[in-house]
Amino acid sequence: MPEGSFFPEQTFAAIDIIAKLYRLESDYREKLTSGELSSEQFVDERARAMKPVFDELRSWLMTRSYEVTPKSKLGMAIAYAQELFDRAIRFVEHPLLTPDTNRVENAIRPFVVGRKNWLFSGSPRGAHASAGLYSIIETAKANGHEPFAYLCYLFETLPTCTTEAEREALLPYRLNPASYTINGV
Repeated sequence: MPEGSFFPEQTFAAIDIIAKLYRLESDYREKLTSGELSSEQFVDERARAMKPVFDELRSWLMTRSYEVTPKSKLGMAIAYAQELFDRAIRFVEHPLLTPDTNRVENAIRPFVVGRKNWLFSGSPRGAHASAGLYSIIETAKANGHEPFAYLCYLFETLPTCTTEAEREALLPYRLNPASYTINGV
């Protein structure tokens, strides 16, 4: 058997474990979206349901780490997964987070593709400002806001805020898109 290879059933076992996580995420997310669960219930029940699956995945990683050469591609992948495991499962602590970053990656794809067109950033501060603006726009879109109208409302309202609570109320996921209009937009 070639260096670093493993039995197909071992591969399928890992895929099956990960598929369980996604099925649970889908089931609980649907309950949250339908209103069957509050955000707090969603977080608690999802975490409780996923804990045994996380334990199973951690056990699979540990067992395979002893069976695979550490310098093989699989060995390096297992070591990486073990190193980041505790951080990777923290998505269960917040209702807006999911097991992967697919939505974020799809949202930033236009910016990545066009980054050569945005050399105007010119400096780390400019790039940081651009990243912040792109983040606000994509978060607004993901929460049902029309980006231009939301930015107009944000830039008009933000200077009048005097408390942290007032500023936080303007976050795209806390503000109802129907609660404001800007010059008919």
